[in-house]
Amino acid sequence: TVIPRLLEVCEYIDGSLSSGLRRKCSIKEALEDNELAGITTHAFYMLNDDGTLTLIWKDGEMVE
Repeated sequence: TVIPRLLEVCEYIDGSLSSGLRRKCSIKEALEDNELAGITTHAFYMLNDDGTLTLIWKDGEMVE
């Protein structure tokens, strides 16, 4: 499923944490990109139209 605005929280090899916004991206696509780059993904949030965030994926699985 393509998500219009996907915010990710990830950790680089050196241990530093980062967040970034992807546009029109699926979780699967983002995970594959991060794996190729050696980045550990911690969570994905959907950025809503009103500016709030909804947690949709954490610790390797979808959140209900």
